[in-house]
Amino acid sequence: MNEEHRWENPNAVSGTLTTVPLSGIGPLEASAFRFVTNKQLVLFSARQETELGIYSHVHFEFPFDIENGRYDFTKTGLISPPLLARVWNNGNAFRPFISNPDVGYIDIDFDSVNGILNAQFSFGFNGEITESTGQIKNGAGMEYMKTKQVRGGRLLN
Repeated sequence: MNEEHRWENPNAVSGTLTTVPLSGIGPLEASAFRFVTNKQLVLFSARQETELGIYSHVHFEFPFDIENGRYDFTKTGLISPPLLARVWNNGNAFRPFISNPDVGYIDIDFDSVNGILNAQFSFGFNGEITESTGQIKNGAGMEYMKTKQVRGGRLLN
């Protein structure tokens, strides 16, 4: 599908996402690599190379018009818990770590006018990882993307 994109701030994304140690992954101090919106939904992703060619990737998404404050992660909540994965082989292989939708929260401070994001969060997992806390600091350079379609709450590009 060929879609039109309009990038107002190309290559300007910055910020860090940090977490306390996660079983099998270790603590993260991941650099932001994607911060985009279509003025309906915002996506913020960060990744860190934890081993040669292996990346830990964390992804949050939330509504563009969200009010700043604390949101509990729930199955039907306004914000879902983050997606976390280990990625290798140039993105062709990955291992997802599934967040428990009823554990944790996010304290969000989002400036939609200037495209700036700061947040503190806690989230949990079933299985080998039980809980992690972290923060997004100085997320900036949000890129505005005009899309023809949003499917299932996800921006298509």
